[in-house]
Amino acid sequence: PPGAGETLFCGRGGMQTLPRKIVGRARSASAASAADTGGPGRGSVCVRSGVRVMSIKVGADKKSWVLSGTSGRGAYHDTPESEASEATTGDLGSFDLVLLTDISCSFEGWHRASAGVSAPPELASVARVLGRVSSRPRVPLFTAMAAFRVPARKAGGGLDAFTVVGSESLWFAARAEAKPKSKPNAKPNANSEAGAEATDGADAVECWTLVSTPAFAVREISETPMQDTTTGAFRPQELKYLKEGPAAALVAEFRRVLRRHRRGASTTDDGGAGEGGGEGGGGGEEEEDDGLEVLFLSGQRWGSALPQPAARAKSQNVVEVLGVKYDPSPCGFSPGTGGEGSDGGCGEAWQEIFAADDCGLVYAGDFCSSRPGVCGVEAACLSGRAAARNILRRLSAAQNPGS
Repeated sequence: PPGAGETLFCGRGGMQTLPRKIVGRARSASAASAADTGGPGRGSVCVRSGVRVMSIKVGADKKSWVLSGTSGRGAYHDTPESEASEATTGDLGSFDLVLLTDISCSFEGWHRASAGVSAPPELASVARVLGRVSSRPRVPLFTAMAAFRVPARKAGGGLDAFTVVGSESLWFAARAEAKPKSKPNAKPNANSEAGAEATDGADAVECWTLVSTPAFAVREISETPMQDTTTGAFRPQELKYLKEGPAAALVAEFRRVLRRHRRGASTTDDGGAGEGGGEGGGGGEEEEDDGLEVLFLSGQRWGSALPQPAARAKSQNVVEVLGVKYDPSPCGFSPGTGGEGSDGGCGEAWQEIFAADDCGLVYAGDFCSSRPGVCGVEAACLSGRAAARNILRRLSAAQNPGS
């Protein structure tokens, strides 16, 4: 956490806000450059919204990449397979360089997010890049988004966010209204039946994001895998399953933790979920009416939420489900002590991207980073910066072949 006097950054407007802002600035800069040079096509940025790349193949010249994909409902993760399998593909054009940033792009064709990257045997560097990315174990997570009507006497409970110690299912919880400049007691969702904003002495509406433990996610994926065990087809996450299964379990554990907090008990006392309490259970503790009414509930499966920390690269605590490796351990995400050039425990010099230098393929993101002491968004940003430098070097070399 930031220390005294340090700036605290808080995301607002959803996870699309940052990339949309970056793309918007790139388009503005491109338009300005085109105006200065008098060439409308020079340096132009073309954004294709709602398009999923399904195939990336090396062109006939062995230097370019030919992309094809689909749009409409077939492009989205949660579309039923019966519809997605009927989607038609179209040519997206030929490109000199491809930058991949989603670990799921490296999946084989059964996965909805697979980019279908293929190259002839003579371009062995492509297979090496994909292999390095896809072989890193994933740390999966489930999240639940819940809105509660809370009795005024229990609103907030004095908590904005907390980490749970000793629970087998709930790892972290945060209250949306606690974010800086957040509107308190707002309606949780336009489609829900939540009441109007609370007034003094009235019930409040609180929106919480609940994050599971990796172990909970691995158990869920083992029981309900992302791939049909008979047909091999991709199984999109269905809202009914998410709400009635993992999201409901996380809410139950959230309520149990709050009850124990109000009684002043530690979550690691006897009877806690991590001490024989059972999954979201309560270990036989007496149930009480917490007064929380669920107004809205949704969930999300993050099968590739985080990469296995580099320091755990040699860990044997890995579970394989249908050929995909998962690490259920929650440890290893604290800042490390490794310095520049150290291996962070992974047995090799750290790096931030994987690149096929002979054919213009670059893979970036936190799954590519083994830099010690960083993870998550920080690792992704540093990897993105390294990818940008790699691409600039390529462009400079192409424009100045003699230098």
